[in-house]
Amino acid sequence: MTLARLLCAFTLLASTIAIAAPAPSKPAPTPAEDCVVIDPLAVKTDHVGSDWRVTLAPNAFLDYGVDQTAAARAVEVIQHYHFTRQCFVKRPAASMMYWRNGVAVPPGNLPGQDCITLHPESITVIYADARWKVMDGGLWLLDFHADRDSAEEAAHIIRTYSLNRECFIARPHVAMQYWLTE
Repeated sequence: MTLARLLCAFTLLASTIAIAAPAPSKPAPTPAEDCVVIDPLAVKTDHVGSDWRVTLAPNAFLDYGVDQTAAARAVEVIQHYHFTRQCFVKRPAASMMYWRNGVAVPPGNLPGQDCITLHPESITVIYADARWKVMDGGLWLLDFHADRDSAEEAAHIIRTYSLNRECFIARPHVAMQYWLTE
């Protein structure tokens, strides 16, 4: 057998082995999180004109309109859980806002919270009514309209952090949504 034929046979054998060998499993990539750093001890309510705002950072705030009680509750929640990061899936007009205290989403409970319980292991992304939605069984959690990638990112975040409660301040016009874990 000539050297060229031997090299060709070796190359063919190597490519066959490479094709037959299963690809090593890799963990799903973690999306780059879009977070704003805040100092929970510096968070405060501000009365601006007729609106109540929660000031988070020099250019970041939550607007509660005339609802001073909701603004005060937002400050209480941020300080109780010691949130140091306000994070979003797809800004502007993010369909999902979540908060972290350092590298994690906190567990815990605060009396008077408005939360729904969910099961992170059963989170799915579906296309229904011409929209991409994040669902927990039959419970519709988030709507990403035509943006499938953002819906998948939100589902990944829910599973990664094992988020089992979605909480709100002042529904139905929510300025602050936060998630908790166990």
